[in-house]
Amino acid sequence: PTPLYREAEADAGESLQRDPSVPDAWMWRGMLRCNWGVHLDQAGLDPIPRYEAAAGDFAKALELQPRFAKAWLWQGNVALNRGLYDQMRGRDPEPWYDRAAADLGRAIEFNPALAEAWTMRGRVGTHRGVWWEVTGRDPGPVYASAIADLGKALEANPSYHDGWITRGMTRVNWGIYRYRRGHDPTAL
Repeated sequence: PTPLYREAEADAGESLQRDPSVPDAWMWRGMLRCNWGVHLDQAGLDPIPRYEAAAGDFAKALELQPRFAKAWLWQGNVALNRGLYDQMRGRDPEPWYDRAAADLGRAIEFNPALAEAWTMRGRVGTHRGVWWEVTGRDPGPVYASAIADLGKALEANPSYHDGWITRGMTRVNWGIYRYRRGHDPTAL
């Protein structure tokens, strides 16, 4: 799909050349680049240049419209993906997870009804919890915070399937951790 991404990126660039004052255009190109990075990573290729380009686009969108919740959401998504990239290679993802949580907190500040932001922040906590397990720390507080964020996502949009699924997987992760240590996995 790389040639298709290149064509889509060129189209987005053309749009921005015509009018660089539109925050949505910067956000959409950033989303494209972020997704391209995910696909590169899944193919075993280096996603970092795409993630960095996406982050630049979101920064431009936020420069033009600082309270743009969706741009904060996607900037947090890029940071989460950078953290996952590092985590999967045995490197400390915490700085990226901290940045993702902060960016998602801004998205929530500007639009508390944005279920995707609550869910993404819950997902950051879920991945952080896995990292804490791997590095010998108790992930319970991180999983509890993630589950709380996911509950807020479902309050904002009870039909948001990703929130339900992510909360369920977080509960499973925490339950397995508890079970391995001889605790009741159902007493979360």
